[in-house]
Amino acid sequence: SVDGIVYAADVTAKGDSADDSADDSDDSAAAAAKKDAFVHSLARSSPLQRAASENGPRVVDFLTHLAVCHTVVPAVATESNPGYAGRLYQASSPDEEALVTGAAALGRRLVRNANDEITLEVHAPDPDPDSNAAKSIANSNAASTETFEILAVNEFSSARKRMSVVARDARDGSHALFLKGADAVVLERLSESHDAEILDATRAHLDAFARDGLRTLVLSKRALSKPEVDAWLSTYRDASTALTKVRSIHWFPYDR
Repeated sequence: SVDGIVYAADVTAKGDSADDSADDSDDSAAAAAKKDAFVHSLARSSPLQRAASENGPRVVDFLTHLAVCHTVVPAVATESNPGYAGRLYQASSPDEEALVTGAAALGRRLVRNANDEITLEVHAPDPDPDSNAAKSIANSNAASTETFEILAVNEFSSARKRMSVVARDARDGSHALFLKGADAVVLERLSESHDAEILDATRAHLDAFARDGLRTLVLSKRALSKPEVDAWLSTYRDASTALTKVRSIHWFPYDR
């Protein structure tokens, strides 16, 4: 659900059946392909592909959010291990990998995450991410790049039930907080919305997804001023330093 609109995959991967039964004789490659059929359904939504092609602001924000707010690292794809649609990522969880891969197939491809900097390739959505052409490593329709300086990362924890990233867009120097997490945790932190209808629609979609037994994740973003960022980073770094000292005090005797 983006901007109050639900985007669903048209079908599963080509040649895949909706049958839940699995043949025990499936090899690892077949099992991986079957997993792709469901995990990466994000990239198979024709309406979402069209919206991404039209560069609608909300959809672009959604895809950029998926491509920036994470701890995923690009890996080198090979012919024997091309990943999905020619993209291979190392992630702490299959969920993280699936979200970043979906964003890549829809036009915001993570190509670098190192030295507190994330680089994205911006390109047209893959019209058929399951095709052999899309899986070809040589296939590239990148048009431009976007770079984000990652100023701080608060990783997901069972206590916080959310992850947040503070980033600076190198194109215009703007700052933003990217947040994703459990719906109850994120929604209660939203400011008063000027888009009450969209928020109501989103809540209704979340309820419907929950009734269908689906897991949900909510994304939110806030623009930040430079003074806000500087003040927060000062507090954040002080807290990080204090935490490091506490850990050193607790663990140093056992390191001898």
